[in-house]
Amino acid sequence: MKSLVSVIVPIYKVEKYLNKCVDSIINQSYKNLEIILVDDGSPDKCGEICDKYAEKDSRVKVIHKENGGLSDARNAGIDIAKGDYLLFVDSDDWITSNICEVLIKNANDNLSDIIACNQYETFDGDFHEICESYEYRNFSNEEALKMYLNGNLFYTSTCGRLYKREIFNNIRFPLNRKAEDLFTTYKLLYSANKITYVDFIGYIYCRRDSSIMGSSDMKLTMDVFLATSEEFEFLNKKVPSLKTDINRIYMRCLLKTYSYFSRNEFINNDEAKDIKRKVYNLIKNNKCLSIDKTTNFIVNIFCISPIIAVRILRLLKKDR
Repeated sequence: MKSLVSVIVPIYKVEKYLNKCVDSIINQSYKNLEIILVDDGSPDKCGEICDKYAEKDSRVKVIHKENGGLSDARNAGIDIAKGDYLLFVDSDDWITSNICEVLIKNANDNLSDIIACNQYETFDGDFHEICESYEYRNFSNEEALKMYLNGNLFYTSTCGRLYKREIFNNIRFPLNRKAEDLFTTYKLLYSANKITYVDFIGYIYCRRDSSIMGSSDMKLTMDVFLATSEEFEFLNKKVPSLKTDINRIYMRCLLKTYSYFSRNEFINNDEAKDIKRKVYNLIKNNKCLSIDKTTNFIVNIFCISPIIAVRILRLLKKDR
């Protein structure tokens, strides 16, 4: 019997994009799907659109709930999912027609807990098929985490990956947080015994000016800082062999947080000053962590002149 895949779609104020997203799921070459559309109290016509899909396709289930945010909507979908595997799709993105078929095949062939593929980022929603290898590589959780921390193959986003249902037995997305995937992805990778990466594009990420990760604000900056701090504590305890990688991520995050709150707009903001002071002390107190040479150089400069260190940091390319 074919494995059942539960596709979970959190939906809020995406009336313009929703049809393309849901159509890409319904038209999958792999048909044994449970399609869970979570209307997160959307004030537009998204709820009506979801109900129409449920009327036409028995595989579609609709949850109508009060607005609770992306994490709460995803969690609601997880709670009712009956599938052997879970796949998350954000409602303003879409997936290629064969993603479920390819990922399920590799799940069965490799007995993997998580199966990942490439994501394609677009600003206009267009995607042109390219010749792909479909070659696969298997990783242990430690190997996958190292790739993730170094920004290779495994992205922060939880979308576009197939997860064995059991992976989520003790994991849920954090409520009232932006950058919710930063709080979650490392835990999912750690919980898997085997992770498979397949070399093909299966997920189309449509960047919008109004998207959560496309924005920059105080709440987002603080949530990234909190998520990275939790990740730092978790991985140093659970996977000490990765301490150099996670220490680099943590120190870079501290430096970026300090840099953010060094902006002129925060000069008279007492809350921002307090955060900046706390981050300054964390950098000073953790300067002896085992980190890469570049980050170590910036930290040493910071201890002499935070202003110069901030300027150097802003010149560096963005990591993970």
